[in-house]
Amino acid sequence: MTIVFPRHQDSFAALAAELRRLADDLDRLAASGRPSPADLAGAPVLSNVRMGSNPNPGLRGTVIGHPDVPDGDYVETTDLYAVDPEGRWARTWSRWYALGEHAPPLRRRRQP
Repeated sequence: MTIVFPRHQDSFAALAAELRRLADDLDRLAASGRPSPADLAGAPVLSNVRMGSNPNPGLRGTVIGHPDVPDGDYVETTDLYAVDPEGRWARTWSRWYALGEHAPPLRRRRQP
């Protein structure tokens, strides 16, 4: 979990709104088991997906359609809160992602 120390009182309102969006999305997942079509309609697509941890679990991959990142850039998402067991979508701290292709698993080097 990320710890935030807002500098201004307005920052608390923004943080509360973001937490409400996340909680509402998790409530819908608890009720239906999946995001609505509207949730994923504008979601960025993350391809070449791998698990990351910087410092908390997140995803890494190439993004298309992100509001703040150019298409094709490699990103590490904010903290991961929910992920489809079949690998079609994920909900991070800040947004939904539609998941594209997955990167092949890393192979562990053999010890001599």
